[in-house]
Amino acid sequence: SRRRHTRLRRDWSSDVCSSDLIHRAVAPGQELPFVVAVIALDGAPGVRLISNLVDTPLSEIEIGMPVEVVWEDMGPDLTLPRFKAVPAR
Repeated sequence: SRRRHTRLRRDWSSDVCSSDLIHRAVAPGQELPFVVAVIALDGAPGVRLISNLVDTPLSEIEIGMPVEVVWEDMGPDLTLPRFKAVPAR
C-alpha cells in the first residue's frame, strides 16, 4: 500500500464538515467512486481542508464524524493528506 497512517498533530482532532460522492474520474486510473470531504481541523479554528475520505465504508460517512490523516505517496516528490474514519473506541 502507498498509504502511511499518521496523525496530523496529536493534539488536533478533525471532523467531516461536508462530503460528496464523485462518479467521474479527474485523473487517469482513478478508482471510482471516491469521496471528497471538507475537513475541519479543531486545533486550527477556521481552517478547512478539502481532501479525499478513504478506507471508510460509504454507509458510515456522516457530518461530524472524527477522522485522522493518512499520507498518500503520489511520487518521489509528492505526498498528499487523505483522511479516514477514526476507529470506534
